[in-house]
Amino acid sequence: MKKIIALFLLISLVVAPLFFKDSASAATAPRLTEVRVVAITSDGNDFVWENIPSNSLKASKPLKGDTLYLKVLFMGYPKGYLINSGGVNIYPSTTRYDTDYIVGRDRIVKGYYYYLKIPMDKLPTNTVNITGLDHLLGTPISAMPISFDREGDEQ
Repeated sequence: MKKIIALFLLISLVVAPLFFKDSASAATAPRLTEVRVVAITSDGNDFVWENIPSNSLKASKPLKGDTLYLKVLFMGYPKGYLINSGGVNIYPSTTRYDTDYIVGRDRIVKGYYYYLKIPMDKLPTNTVNITGLDHLLGTPISAMPISFDREGDEQ
């Protein structure tokens, strides 16, 4: 009986590789083609998102509170991103606190929504500019700068 079990195991080990691939294959990650702020809110606005149309450069509702929140579309695969306000790098003050995946019908990730939060006191201006870096060559893809009013600011 032991010989039969040993023979069965030996045959299984020899035959099994014929039925299974020994390598995995994956498609190349899609290039970064678009970066855009799609929504904005703040803690003082009760976290109610204002959708930003693709052709808009400014939020329509004034923001209040201590923290700015952005929902940013990255279509394709980013290597990273840069974020500035008035020419000042505010990346060190920015926190990415959540990510949603954009998945195609083929179940391949096509892009991402990054949720960012920035303390208002770290913003030198009421404009934020985000630049995504393509994963392959690091090519910068810039979003349109988004401006907003802060409640209580002098116009």
